[in-house]
Amino acid sequence: MENKHTKILEEEKEDIRKKLNYMLWLEKFTENNPKFSNFDFLDGRKNLSEEDKKNIYCFNLFYNVIKKYCENNYIYPVIDSKNSSHFNIKYNNIGYQIGLSCGEYSYMYCKRNDNYDDTYINYEDILLNKKQPHTDDIKKILEELQTIVISYYEQGIPIQAIQSSLNKIEIQLFNKSENDKMLGKIL
Repeated sequence: MENKHTKILEEEKEDIRKKLNYMLWLEKFTENNPKFSNFDFLDGRKNLSEEDKKNIYCFNLFYNVIKKYCENNYIYPVIDSKNSSHFNIKYNNIGYQIGLSCGEYSYMYCKRNDNYDDTYINYEDILLNKKQPHTDDIKKILEELQTIVISYYEQGIPIQAIQSSLNKIEIQLFNKSENDKMLGKIL
């Protein structure tokens, strides 16, 4: 049985996803606070309106709406560091980095970025829960991979061997990606 608090949070999250109110508040709030985290306002020393307090309190819900949409569309966060990553969104000709930093203290943050590019996710797509053009293609390929992996397991290859091979591929791809990034900086 779902408790009352969880149900209220889910309703608020869905309200954020379906309406522009939160995004409009963020646009206004970041005019004076272009870079902030929910951690910045925990102690209550900064004077905030009741609306600002409520919206900062709900910032984690906003982050989770974005994260869920991105997961459903195979969009992965930009890794800032070992403990920090963000999603890039845009709305009304303004870009935002909406991120999560985990360490001794975990917090969510927002950085307004007026110099965004085409890789930023249009917030209207999130509002409408619009499928990204690449989503079906990726899903189909991953289903094919899943069929192959299951076939290998059914043929008697131990799951640990399959997992080990996938981990090696992941490391190779990560190293290739890092090398490509370095090459791009050199060129």
